Amino acid sequence: MRLAIEHGSWSGVLNCRRSDDSTFPGQISAVTMVDHQGQPQALVSIVRDMSERVELEASIWQTMELLQQVIDHCACIDCRTDLQGCYLIANHAFASELGYEREALIGINQDMLKPPDDVCIHEAYDQQAISSGKTNTIEQERFIQGQLRTLSDYPISYL
Repeated sequence: MRLAIEHGSWSGVLNCRRSDDSTFPGQISAVTMVDHQGQPQALVSIVRDMSERVELEASIWQTMELLQQVIDHCACIDCRTDLQGCYLIANHAFASELGYEREALIGINQDMLKPPDDVCIHEAYDQQAISSGKTNTIEQERFIQGQLRTLSDYPISYL
């Protein structure tokens, strides 16, 4: 309450107690009501039960961790990007091939890892794949971290 009075408002998640003595994670939003002279007169707050959201978030994180484990243990080098070309998912083999930790790749635009001359070629391959529905990829087998891995890629190099 002190923060809401000092700053005019406050929001956060705290453990709350129901009338039956059970507890739940509650999102609390509090706003200070002031009089015409700007002096605090009342504190209005709303408590929202976040139990279902917390359970759903935990389930989503478990699913994401399972997906990442599947991707990390697949026999091929694998990654996925968003429409802007930023890495969303990558397995350890892919990151290792580029000399990165997997976590460091997430959010990086793939064009930053290619020689500047190859960026235009890559964009042309993307447009060709989009318009024709077919990709022009090459299959390669490489030893990565002591294991034979399969790599499908455009015929261009990374830095």
